[in-house]
Formats: sequence, structure tokens, C-alpha cells
Amino acid sequence: MKFRLVLLTTLISLCVLSITSSFLKAPAEDYKKNHGYQWEQYDPSLFFQFQQVNDVIAAANERFKPAERRKVDYFNFVAQLIRQRFYHGYSYYSMTDNPLAFIAGKVHPHLSAIVMPEDIMKHPMAACSQQAMVLMEIFKRSHIDYRKVGFANHYAVEARIDGQWRYFDTNIEPKIQDNSESLETLISSGRFDSGYKATKLNIQAIYQLETTHSYGKIDATPAPRAALFHKLCYLLVSKYFLTPTLFLAILFMTPFKILSWRLRKSSSFGDRQVIKN
Repeated sequence: MKFRLVLLTTLISLCVLSITSSFLKAPAEDYKKNHGYQWEQYDPSLFFQFQQVNDVIAAANERFKPAERRKVDYFNFVAQLIRQRFYHGYSYYSMTDNPLAFIAGKVHPHLSAIVMPEDIMKHPMAACSQQAMVLMEIFKRSHIDYRKVGFANHYAVEARIDGQWRYFDTNIEPKIQDNSESLETLISSGRFDSGYKATKLNIQAIYQLETTHSYGKIDATPAPRAALFHKLCYLLVSKYFLTPTLFLAILFMTPFKILSWRLRKSSSFGDRQVIKN
């Protein structure tokens, strides 16, 4: 009985949360100004133009012929759009976007940091990992192998294009012409240092990037546990889940209540009969 009561209370609470969040307005985000690094190429005019991952792909496809869409120039153009589309800063779920993830973020901020590319595209800001996730999704849809490049305090991506790994960092935006070489080649040639120095990072930060990098698994889904958590949060406040679940819970509890009432009534009647006799 206690379990049923807890279940019904939880479902009713989720319903109230879902209904409440639907009436709230999304918090205003200032997309008209670059709030990230001062050297970034953020272009506010692209915010409404590119609201989905496929919007970026469509713009690149319009510029390049089908035979050119797996070449370096194509993905350099895509990376340039990502650099201009976002400024540096974490995007988080709000109460209107994903209420349960938003509440979880009050316990730990990373729990509400967005990892699903389509949701990241709804915001003008994206951290290094989030921009890399959008880029990875484009590589995935283009059937291009990719891998995470992790640093001590940074996140970038490499893609295997024309049989070679190519390094992309759309967040810090180092001045590395065309991003047409692997990270290892950039470091050994000295172009890594010179490219990042142009961003005005201090020497210590550049040294940390150069000496702490590691690679993720090829074509691995980034942040799979966080993505699963966010999808579950969506589901639990979805009307498609709550409506039938709440209905079944009430239906399940009703016969139990009727049976309990009949048993109590029968027991009370039996007691009266014993006393009467």
C-alpha cells in the first residue's frame, strides 16, 4: 500500500511539474553580443538561421557539389560556420526545456549541461565540448570517422578526411590555416603553438594543451550517460508517458481500495454479529 501511494504521489508531482513548466517562458538569452572570448568570430545574424544541425549541413551542401562533400574544404566550411554560430559558454537546460534536468542542475551544474546536439543548437553559446559534439554529429551524419581530443581543461575533435586525421577546435579558434593536419603534425611542426598564441592564451595554458592531449574511441557517442539521463528526464515529464502511466496507476489502485473497503465492511459486520449473539 505504501509503495502504491508513493508511486501515485510521484506521478502526480511529475504531472504538476510538466504542466507548470509548460506555462513558463524560456529565459531570455542575449544572442546579439559575443559574451565569450574576445577573439571569437561569433556572428549574431547566424543564430536564427541555424537552429538545427541539418541547417548547417544544408548550407554546406548548397555551397559544395556532391563529389566535394567528403573533402577537407567542405568540413573547413562547416567548422567555420560553427565558429561563427556559437560564442564560448555553457548552455544549460531551463525549466521550460527540460524541468527535471534543470532541477538536477541545482544539485550539480553539469547535470543540466546540454549534450544533445539538436538541443545545443537552440542556444547562442556552447562550451568547447558542446561545440565539438555538434561537429561530431555532422561528421556522423556525413559518414566521416571522428574521435574526441581531450585535454586537461579543453575538448576538441579530429576527423578522418581523405584518409588523414584532421584537427578541429571551433571553440578557442586557434589560427591554424584550414585545420588540414592532424594534432600530432601540428605539434611536431610548431604550428600548434603559433596557432594558439594568436588567441592570446597564456604560455602555461598552451603548454598544458600541448602536453595533456588524449584521444577517444573512433566514432564513439560523446557523453552517452548524460544523454541517456537527459532523455529519461524528458520522458518522465512527457504527456505521452505521464497520461497512460497515471491512468494505469489510478486504475490499478482502485480495485485495491474497493477490496480493502469490502474487507473492512465484512469484518465490521462479523464483529456486530458476534456481539449480538
